[in-house]
Amino acid sequence: MTICGIMEMIKNNMKKIKYNEGDWFEIKLKSGKYFLGRIARTSKKPGEILGYFFGPSKISYTNKNLKGFNASNTRAIYIHGHLNIINGKWKLIKNNDNWKRNEWPISVFVRHEDFTERYWRVEYTDDIYSPSSETRISKKEAEGLQDNSLYGVDAVEVVLEKI
Repeated sequence: MTICGIMEMIKNNMKKIKYNEGDWFEIKLKSGKYFLGRIARTSKKPGEILGYFFGPSKISYTNKNLKGFNASNTRAIYIHGHLNIINGKWKLIKNNDNWKRNEWPISVFVRHEDFTERYWRVEYTDDIYSPSSETRISKKEAEGLQDNSLYGVDAVEVVLEKI
């Protein structure tokens, strides 16, 4: 079977799970810890999401009241893929509150060039596919900013395990 044939078979067998901005999702890590994610933005390029993450918790978020979670008490913000949402590994919890996009802003990120030790402040408008601006900053100014990377679903789980 060709690679194209395998990809077509995978595509046809995947669950057709639809998600929207404002929806929640739950991640159960290998360690048994749970994290709650919120889809704050979707990209014009299919498959990319800006997610806010909360946790860890020793118990599932599925039956919890999610009203206490907001942008100001998040643990991490990542731009990441959606594969584990659409394949059902990360449990989608449909939004049942009054989603207000402006209450979940896009974070400021940092891009770091290892070889030259240069740093850039990276900002996005509403499209997380391409930055609206990049400004050179110092290492000190870069401290505390989230890394400007597109994380695969496995990478998200690895970094959440460290929290």
